[in-house]
Order: sequence, then structure tokens, then C-alpha cells
Amino acid sequence: VHSFPTRRSSDLLSSMKNSLLLLGKITQTLPRAEALSGFIAKQEEKLSLLQVPQKRVYIGGLGYKGVQGINSTEANYPPFELLGLKNCLFENKEAIGHHFVDIEALLKSNPDIIFIDMFGKAKVEQEYNAQKPLFDTLSAYQKGSIKEVIGYNFYSTNIENLLVIAYQIASHMGASVDVAYEAKEIYKAFYGEKGVSLLAKLPYGLH
Repeated sequence: VHSFPTRRSSDLLSSMKNSLLLLGKITQTLPRAEALSGFIAKQEEKLSLLQVPQKRVYIGGLGYKGVQGINSTEANYPPFELLGLKNCLFENKEAIGHHFVDIEALLKSNPDIIFIDMFGKAKVEQEYNAQKPLFDTLSAYQKGSIKEVIGYNFYSTNIENLLVIAYQIASHMGASVDVAYEAKEIYKAFYGEKGVSLLAKLPYGLH
């Protein structure tokens, strides 16, 4: 039996919704800003209702001023927050934002599932090939529980991708989710009819 704790809105999304509404007032596009803010809120609610097991999870390979390896992570990773998950390296800690962690800390924490940002995939693979015996001591590598997600933070924050990532993670963890459908709905909400073609142009597929 799994427990599903109360989930809260991502601080990043709350800030983004407020910024959208302010921008809408300034640019006299408030109806569009309100519609987009409302869509984001509905997505947060929808994601909060998904039941995912409370496994110990980690995100690595996050871009930070360029391509980074497996030790590049985020304490309060918004897609985790939307699903009621916590980056296991920061359990019982108040840390926020981006961090570079020691590989020893990752080995000690030994997450059940490791998610890799596609932006850092090649770098992580290089690290794995160079230190295979070390990586293979992690149970996630032993069990093949290494999952890929698209990136959302590359010089700017892509909220649409952040929401898609949350669905990717939920799907990887066993939730009944049609990631391709959800991604199309999200991209259409943000970009209108151009959304589907923009989604198809992502440099990596949805897994």
C-alpha cells in the first residue's frame, strides 16, 4: 500500500502564473494571460490526482550554464513537486535550486529510479563509459531503472516542457498516462495550432 501525501503547487509555476497575469495587464492581453494561467492551474490539479508510488527518485544531467553530467541536479525539481515526489538526495533538507552533488552522495543515497535530462544524456553516457564499475554499483543501473525526460531549463524556462516532463515521470512510474496526448494538449494551449508542429520539432522524442 502506498501513501500519497498532499501535494502543493510548484513555487516556479505559482510565480509564472503571477508574472503572466501582470504581463497581460501591462500589454492589454489579460484574457489570454488568464486563459493560460487557468490552463496551468488545471494541469497542476490533474497531475496532483495521479497516483505514483513513493519511490526514491533522482534527476541528473540538468543543464546549467551548458551541458552537465549526472551530478547536476535540482533540490526542488518542479516536475517532482507536481507529483508529490522529492529528490532523494535532499530528503529532510530545506535546500532549493540547482546543485552539483558529489558522486559519493549519489552512491550513498542509491535512488530507486534515476531520471536523466535529455540535454545531458550524452554527457552522462560518457561518464558511465568512463566509470562503469562505479555507476553499476547503483541499484537503478543494475535494474535498468534509468529513465529519460525532456529538458525545460535551457537559458530560459519552458513551462510547457515542465508540465510534459511531469507526465513523463508519472508514466515511467506506472501511472496510466498518454504522454503524447498530454504533450499535444499542452503545446496547443501554449502555441495554438502551431503547437503540434513545434512539438514534432523537439530534438528528442517523448519516451
